[in-house]
Amino acid sequence: MNKIIFFILLSVTLITAQGNKITPSFYYTSGYYSGDAVAGITSDGYQYFPYSGDRSSSAKSGYITATFNTYDYFVVGYDDLKIEDQFWNYDQKFYVAGIYKSFYPFGITFNYGHIAGDYTDKVYDYDYSDYTNIYNIDLRYFTNNYYFRLSSAFESVTGYEKYRLYQNGVGVDFLFSYKWFFEIMAYNTYISKRKQTHYSLSSVLNYKPLTNLSFTLEGFIGKRVSFFNSDKLTIFNQDAVQNYLYALKVDYQPVEYLNLSAQYQYTEFDLFKIKYLVGGIKIFIPY
Repeated sequence: MNKIIFFILLSVTLITAQGNKITPSFYYTSGYYSGDAVAGITSDGYQYFPYSGDRSSSAKSGYITATFNTYDYFVVGYDDLKIEDQFWNYDQKFYVAGIYKSFYPFGITFNYGHIAGDYTDKVYDYDYSDYTNIYNIDLRYFTNNYYFRLSSAFESVTGYEKYRLYQNGVGVDFLFSYKWFFEIMAYNTYISKRKQTHYSLSSVLNYKPLTNLSFTLEGFIGKRVSFFNSDKLTIFNQDAVQNYLYALKVDYQPVEYLNLSAQYQYTEFDLFKIKYLVGGIKIFIPY
């Protein structure tokens, strides 16, 4: 049923994209894990299962964004993630769709995501499937080059365990000039199975020295769990506590209708760390 809904939204996206542009984008991500190879207890008392030091992940993802009325847009996306460990494998499919509507000076975003994952143990005769539904709403108010933001997300997880997660954020975007953009957001996340709330502070700094070149530095400090990024439509689908992240991204437009991107990302959880390398291509198709 979720796949049917996804393809219906994709069709609506393509049909209604009149007068502006359609922007398909594609990304490939490689992840490299390091950390303890034994079971342990995280900072919030959660027991984490053992894994080998030889773990890696790869993901292929694609998005189609249809802009209309200059500022409004639909977006649909799909991500295929594979994690390989010495002792187990995990395959995950992530479907996501969203819509943004401007009521200047206000704006509202609705996003929905569905995750279907399959875990297979290589040592024991054991496997399971998990499913996650994500519902998100963002509200924005624009005044004097500032965007004030409120964000809320709800996740319902069914699998090895069944639990709910609530994520709320408040922040502001600063549009200093054509070259400079800065965002800061404060979040809290609550995970029902451990009855604990975590707090974090994230920021994004974008600098555009040339019309076809930009650099983005982003990160967060604090603690969060299974964080959904409503701007990128991505999720850290980990119920272990994430402690910090930093990333550097470069975007380059060799021609008007093509954007190439490369990103390095490093993040630390309670018992392991991940380095990500991301490459992407985005095509602008005017209508």
